[in-house]
Amino acid sequence: MSEHPGVSSRVLAVTGSIASGKSRVTSFLSDLGAHSISLDDISRDLSEPGGLIEKAVADHMGREFLNPRGGLNRVRLAEFVFSSTRNRKRLNSITHPLIMAECHRQLETTGAESGKPLVVEVPLLFECGLHYQFGGSLLVCCSQEVQLQRLTQRGLNLRDAQLRIDSQLSARVKRYLADFVIENSADWTLTEHQIRSVWEPWITTQHY
Repeated sequence: MSEHPGVSSRVLAVTGSIASGKSRVTSFLSDLGAHSISLDDISRDLSEPGGLIEKAVADHMGREFLNPRGGLNRVRLAEFVFSSTRNRKRLNSITHPLIMAECHRQLETTGAESGKPLVVEVPLLFECGLHYQFGGSLLVCCSQEVQLQRLTQRGLNLRDAQLRIDSQLSARVKRYLADFVIENSADWTLTEHQIRSVWEPWITTQHY
């Protein structure tokens, strides 16, 4: 369980496979009154030149993963991470403790002080066993065809897009682990309806 049960037990974690639309769902929850935190945003902040992740990667993996003028070499890191499961686990073991420590700090300060329901967007919630640190989990799903379409629209070729999809747990496993599941393959209006059907009972049970 979490080291911070007083905070995290009331937090809803939003997750989903790559290009599922979890960030858009998190943003909509903010519109509904939630205070949201994104682990991707935290990761980017800590990866800036002089940040904790930049230093940890240099110390544990070597400066070849940094740009000459500082900051992470994201192309080099992506090649490393998606080349093997072992490499992904190695990088995650370095970065995730730093990211989660900052997440809990934010939850206990700005999050707790806001008085709003708390939501954290966690891309690898189930892959990294982080679902035990939160009170509930909301999985955003879409078809693999939609994932590939969205990823290629972002500039990835089909091979690299498929590699990223294959690096994550299958939707079947995630559906089994999640507390709530919404589909985001079709019209966004339908997705909004599903979000509301989950969110309103959730905040009621959490006594916000």
